Amino acid sequence: MTPNDVREHLKTLDGGWVDWDNTVDTFKIGDPSIELTGIAVGWMSYTESLKQAAELGCNLYVCHEPTFYNHHDTDERIFDFPGVQAKRDWLADSGMVVLRCHDLWDQVLRIGIPDSWGEFLGLGDAIDGDGYYRAYDVSGETALSMATKVARQS
Repeated sequence: MTPNDVREHLKTLDGGWVDWDNTVDTFKIGDPSIELTGIAVGWMSYTESLKQAAELGCNLYVCHEPTFYNHHDTDERIFDFPGVQAKRDWLADSGMVVLRCHDLWDQVLRIGIPDSWGEFLGLGDAIDGDGYYRAYDVSGETALSMATKVARQS
């Protein structure tokens, strides 16, 4: 199995939401045709998380947020910062492949970000929303009481 195979599998979860010709759900670095030794998953591809994944024998890291701090990871000026350049250099030297799964994961029904977070926070059924957002009826709650509930779940 290769990182390309993983991306192709993820694409099968799409209910028609993602424009696969115009998405951030792409490989950010690495050779997607290599043989997988292990897969790590994280919200963000922090340098320490990537290193831990490598220590565990993983050579594919699937993340939700950008690897190089720009939604499309296209702003080359970011590499003027030594820490970001060091991260890219480490990734290149390690052979780690980074695949972003954002647009798809924000919309997969029931298990994607909007629905799973609503469930995790105990908000009940959404009263509206699709795609990237959900709306919940929190009548009778103040902003402070909702913030306190959210904080307790973290």
